[in-house]
Amino acid sequence: MARIPYSESAGPMAVLLLGSIVFMPLVVPFLLQDVQVDAWAIARRLLGTMLLPMLTGIAISAVLPTRADGLARTAGAVAAVSTVLMFVSGFGRNTSLLLEVLFSPALLVAAGLVILAFVAGRVSGELAGPTLTVPDGPAILSSQRNIAAALLVARSAGEDSHQLVLAILLLSAVGFVMLVPYALATGYARRRRAGERTSAGVLLGIVGPRSD
Repeated sequence: MARIPYSESAGPMAVLLLGSIVFMPLVVPFLLQDVQVDAWAIARRLLGTMLLPMLTGIAISAVLPTRADGLARTAGAVAAVSTVLMFVSGFGRNTSLLLEVLFSPALLVAAGLVILAFVAGRVSGELAGPTLTVPDGPAILSSQRNIAAALLVARSAGEDSHQLVLAILLLSAVGFVMLVPYALATGYARRRRAGERTSAGVLLGIVGPRSD
């Protein structure tokens, strides 16, 4: 949506992913002392469900460069539909609890976390200098991408996973509400400056750009 080149989104995403694999197994058991969390179970989930698909994507891009873009867009569309279904099912099962949280200060905490992650990513993008053409790319990735890793870690919490998953879904929803309008607006502006035709499919990243 934000018109970030794949080459510029893959690098920060790899750094975030590898950092999560090292950071989360060490820190999560320390922070959640009242929850039974297995550090190796966290690392194993992250390695098998996040690192392996990323390495597979890199291999496909190297072997089939002409088809990589189409496959990436197909995977993105499937991921978008899956995300919507995840939110609908997750919130649908916990409607009463969700309504309680919506009118509590927890939303301010969630918004604050998204803002802090965005600012940290934006500073990193600016420090990257001319290596990035879109300096706010790391900001968008940092604000939202590690939700997937957090959901995987929550699955390792046993009986306490239910409440953790709901909290993560709520944080993710707050991030989407804050970031999607920003990504759409900045992506539209960049496409206009580049002389590209804008359609709903292009803005949502489902189809490739069409130049004038």
